[in-house]
Amino acid sequence: MDNQAFSKDGYIIDQRFTTEYMYGRFDFSYNGCGWIAAFNLLKALDHPVTSLQVNQEMNAILPRNGMLGTTQRMLIKYLTDKCVPFSLVKGKSKIIKSSSACRAGIIRYIDCDKTPHLVAFAGKRQDSFRFFNSMEGVETDYITLDDFYETRVFAPQTYALLVDDVIR
Repeated sequence: MDNQAFSKDGYIIDQRFTTEYMYGRFDFSYNGCGWIAAFNLLKALDHPVTSLQVNQEMNAILPRNGMLGTTQRMLIKYLTDKCVPFSLVKGKSKIIKSSSACRAGIIRYIDCDKTPHLVAFAGKRQDSFRFFNSMEGVETDYITLDDFYETRVFAPQTYALLVDDVIR
């Protein structure tokens, strides 16, 4: 994969540079945010995975012949199979409130281009988290969830898979 897709510390931060690989019926740049979010979350949680491994594993379980990309059910199954302890939280206010007790997660939202998008976040600094692949190519994208919703989310339909601060 093009090195421009990655941050210096190995996270995928720019989906635009993933066009030569497929995810379902489409290339990563169009349809790959779900597996990219899963990879970035697993990396943040120190799971020993590669981007290619996560892509192949998730590609193998894509529903509807890969036409829709990553679904909530599929993402939950994949992370459960990887033994990631998370809680499913729905709605902006509940996600923001619950984030105070989490260390990482994946959020699904409708972005300002009115497109569904999945991104991982981790590395809590006070009330801010580092987001991956939310702002194309930005290495250290720290923002509070309040500001994230204010500046990057178009529609209120959202959910998050939040990993508790306490390691189980």
